[in-house]
Amino acid sequence: MISKIDKYFSYFLKELELTNKSINTITSYKTTINSFKAFLESYEKHITTSNIKKIDILAFLDYKNDMLEKQSELKNSSKQLYITHLKTFFTFINENFETEINIKEIFNFKIQNPKRTPKGIEEEDMVKVKNYLNTLDIDNFLDLRRSMILKILIFSGCRRGELQEITIDDFNLINDELYSISVIGKGSKERTLYIPKQQIQKELELYKQMGFKYIATSSGKKRLNGSQIYKLLNTIFKQLNLHCSGVHILRHTFAKNMINKGLNITMVKELMGHSSITTTSIYTNPSKNEIERSYMGVSNI
Repeated sequence: MISKIDKYFSYFLKELELTNKSINTITSYKTTINSFKAFLESYEKHITTSNIKKIDILAFLDYKNDMLEKQSELKNSSKQLYITHLKTFFTFINENFETEINIKEIFNFKIQNPKRTPKGIEEEDMVKVKNYLNTLDIDNFLDLRRSMILKILIFSGCRRGELQEITIDDFNLINDELYSISVIGKGSKERTLYIPKQQIQKELELYKQMGFKYIATSSGKKRLNGSQIYKLLNTIFKQLNLHCSGVHILRHTFAKNMINKGLNITMVKELMGHSSITTTSIYTNPSKNEIERSYMGVSNI
């Protein structure tokens, strides 16, 4: 079946590209399918499109769990992602080739993900981040890039995939105080980010003077990929002794900050680029620290 998967997947990739799926989405599918191929090579059962069963998909999840370098369980969110990828891929095969994959039967199970309130960076740690920004010498390229990337993430709620694509030409001064930034968001949907002019005006002018096109760029004017952005931020977090990682923590912080300042949840939904207000509503739940501070404020009553 492996040789057939290669054939099917080459066509599937073309569909993903032609329907304008993001680079991150395509890379994610590649990772899952390549893992599935590796699983088939080691699997005791010879799998075909007509004999694959639910138990084989579950065996693949066990295989992925065994492949973890650390002694920990595969996250439910990861399991769900693999299942979604395989189901979409097998459905594509059924729709375009003469195969007999029983999609309904082999994917007749659900991975329940507990709903958790996303964690943002606590206020005292955000003070560290903002103090760090004030120490940067933006005449130095590396400091300039750190300042620009951090400020866009902190003040706009930008996603990593969106940040990778932002160019100087995407900034539009809509009044004396505010820039809008046109981006292609999740699901290839156009959306608009906003950032105060005073926060990035100096950095933006220096980017233009230095002839850079992309915001997330190397000194050689090559666009940074998602992994490089992730490492850049983690280096900063480690330097500041913050126990967090990646871009999404700053996106969560932005959303919670907007909610805490009293912005209408519908407006926060638009700023975050959520398709459903249900997604945005998870940010209205207070954190443990916020609950503890509130309790201490009234505990003497």
